[in-house]
Amino acid sequence: MAEPARVPAAGSRAGTAWAIVAMVFFWPLAIGAVLASVRASRARGAGDDAVAAEQVRHVRALGIAAVVTGVVVRLVGVAVLVGAVSLADRAPVLLAAFADAAPVRDAPARPVLPTSVSLRLAGPGLAGEDDVGRPALVVTPATYG
Repeated sequence: MAEPARVPAAGSRAGTAWAIVAMVFFWPLAIGAVLASVRASRARGAGDDAVAAEQVRHVRALGIAAVVTGVVVRLVGVAVLVGAVSLADRAPVLLAAFADAAPVRDAPARPVLPTSVSLRLAGPGLAGEDDVGRPALVVTPATYG
């Protein structure tokens, strides 16, 4: 029976490098890559070269997937940013097209805000108790400007 091919020592470093690359490009996939890299190191330390080689291949696959995913996400982000900037540049032209349209609803010309509010808490022995002697909250109406 043939023995499995021995993975060179550089294979372990290559697995770690792919895990680091995955961290740079797309960290969610890097979690799996780091775990597979640790499993590869443990398998190599235990002398199980077949499992170590399998885990290094898994790390490499996750690293490549992270690079592809990271590049695609960054390209989509740039496209969205360029689209937003382009839309912002054309906003006056787009808004001018709707300037002649009738308003959807009438809004008050100016909101009416209170200019003063006075609160006084009355307690036992003070003016403002209710019929059974409990404190009452007294609110002085506000003036509006």
